[in-house]
Amino acid sequence: MLTTDFPLGSPCWIDLGSPDIPATAAFYGRVFGWTFQEVPETGGYGFLQLDGRTVGALGHLDGGARSAWTTYFRTADVDATVKAAEQSGATVRVPPMDVMQEGRFAALTDPQGAEFAVWQAGNTVGLDAVSEDNTLVWSELHTRDQDGGFSFYHGLFGWRVENFEPSPGMNYRVISTAEGDQQQTSFGGIAPTMQPEQPSA
Repeated sequence: MLTTDFPLGSPCWIDLGSPDIPATAAFYGRVFGWTFQEVPETGGYGFLQLDGRTVGALGHLDGGARSAWTTYFRTADVDATVKAAEQSGATVRVPPMDVMQEGRFAALTDPQGAEFAVWQAGNTVGLDAVSEDNTLVWSELHTRDQDGGFSFYHGLFGWRVENFEPSPGMNYRVISTAEGDQQQTSFGGIAPTMQPEQPSA
């Protein structure tokens, strides 16, 4: 289960790029009761909050780009993680950079084509609330290559895996952080894509 302790390798932040921030904020406000608090001098980036606690973030996306959520995984050293990811076949979309005093991040695309980001904590460790109603509770990777997907992230974060079959013929993999009780630290899964042409995400 996700907790706000955010052990290394766990999801610690999510954000969404949108070409229309007010419309997107209004949509999630209706669905989850989230409010949007813009951060000054960030070009429109701001926090999605529930009862005053940050549960995600929202930023501007240039027209024509596909709007999508990005999951950030906590690391002790962004630069070392990026180097290891590149050596394992990942592509760097945004090189390591500081976010004021809050932390350091980079954005990557894994060898299967799924986009993700990594976060090294400064003043901000992660979200204020998870595993509650209307907050982040689970993260999944959908990929045509489950073995390759797990191998890549295991190399970066030491993830552990437990296989099970939720329905006949479907192999689902529950993932956990490297340390702690494996079931208690599970936070997501790796599932096969539903269609052969479906991109990893």
